[in-house]
Amino acid sequence: MKHFVSLNLQNVPEQPLQRWHTATLLGHPQARKLCKEWLTQQLYHNINNCFEVFSCTRMNEEFYGIDVDVFDEGLKCTEMMQQIWPGTMPSCKHFFQHHTASLIFLDPTRISTETTENTRLYRKITDEGVFFNILQGNFVEADRFVVVLRQIENDEEFNSEPYRQRHNMTWLDIRPLSETHVVFSAVSQSSQFFREGQGFVILGEQARTWNIDLTGVPNEKKLDYFRSQHIHQEYKGYSEWRQRIQQVITKTCSTKVAPMSC
Repeated sequence: MKHFVSLNLQNVPEQPLQRWHTATLLGHPQARKLCKEWLTQQLYHNINNCFEVFSCTRMNEEFYGIDVDVFDEGLKCTEMMQQIWPGTMPSCKHFFQHHTASLIFLDPTRISTETTENTRLYRKITDEGVFFNILQGNFVEADRFVVVLRQIENDEEFNSEPYRQRHNMTWLDIRPLSETHVVFSAVSQSSQFFREGQGFVILGEQARTWNIDLTGVPNEKKLDYFRSQHIHQEYKGYSEWRQRIQQVITKTCSTKVAPMSC
């Protein structure tokens, strides 16, 4: 565990990210379990800092926002949203305990999962060669249900060198709004793609990955153009994502036993 702590000590900053720190999972079963608990606890410890921006937002107010910042170490995409979902707290807990993959992946198939008492690790390699290794932790409080997610960049159980991946940290806050609806709030921070040992991909490769055409754009304007196009894409994709998630939630709630139903 001393080795693990030395690798992961700086994983989650107290303030919004300006640098990325990789997370490592060890291979030994007991150490691996402790690693997962430690990493999710660190994310949970910082959730209130992440949601400070929501303090002036009414609970029944919905919104979505995204921004892309440029730092010396690459791009940082920050998404924030608040939605009103149909359901009860028990039904939403059930959803996140059993159906989070539907929230994370457009194609929630061919996923290997590791499970402990309050964590799940989702591993998936896409046809495009993207490596997902997402750790989830669940935390129950008196007035809310918290879910934290992050990419595990280094895993002794898997060689990720041939694949691309992204740094990512996500915080989800679910609270009761009424007897029939809950408030879902989320903050997510992610990077551009990188390869282990090679660093971030160049802008042109990232643009091709996200179907952004930089042809004819002057070099000095490419970064600003890329940024604006990606933000436009995310706003457009958000409505489609929300519709898909609402369908999953409705289906999930309608098939559960009475105490967990919406």
